[in-house]
Amino acid sequence: GIERAQPDLRPGPTEQRQAYPGRPESSLRPFSLHESGVGGMALHIVALLSLLSVSAVLTYFIPDRLKVMRDLLGESWSHKLRIMVIGMLGYVAALLLASLLAALVSGLIYALLAIAILTAFTAIGVTTVALAVGRWVTSRMGAGGLPLSHLLVGLLIIFPLTILPFWVGWVAAGVLASFGMGAILLTRLGGGTPWSLEVLQ
Repeated sequence: GIERAQPDLRPGPTEQRQAYPGRPESSLRPFSLHESGVGGMALHIVALLSLLSVSAVLTYFIPDRLKVMRDLLGESWSHKLRIMVIGMLGYVAALLLASLLAALVSGLIYALLAIAILTAFTAIGVTTVALAVGRWVTSRMGAGGLPLSHLLVGLLIIFPLTILPFWVGWVAAGVLASFGMGAILLTRLGGGTPWSLEVLQ
C-alpha cells in the first residue's frame, strides 16, 4: 500500500524556548559568552580573569616590547587614528590570507595556523592597549602604580565595553584590537625599529 509521510512533531526553537521559559538565552561576545542572570555575570568574571592572566603572563615575558608599543599609543590623537587604521588594514589582510590558504592551498591546517597567530597577536595588542589606558588613567588621577596595576585598571575599563549588547561590544573590541595591531605592525612587534630595506643596500 501507499505509505503516508508522518508529520515532524519535534518542537522547533520557538517551542523549545516556550517549553523552558527559565532557560537564559546566550549570545557570543568577543571575550565571553553572555547570559542573563547570575550565571552570565559569573561567565564574564571568568572571562575577565582569564584575559587578565594571559595579559599578566605576556607582561612578564615581553615587558620591553610591550613598553615600546604602549608608548607609541601615548602620542597625539591624529597618530592614534593612523595606528587604528593600519591595525584594521592588518586584520583585513590577515583574514584574506587565511581565506586564500584555506581555498587555494586546500590546507585547513594553514588557515588554522594563520588564525592562531592572529589570535596571539590580538592578545598582545589588547595587553598593549590595556597598559596604555591604565597608565593614562592612573596618571590623570595623580597615582603612579606598577605595570600590573596599569594592566588591571586598563582591563577593568576596556572589558565592560566588549560585553555591551547587540553589535556595540563587537565594534568596541574591533577598535581596541585595531589599536593594538597597529602598534604591533608599526613597531615590528615592539622591536622599536621601523620597517626599512636599508639592510639590503
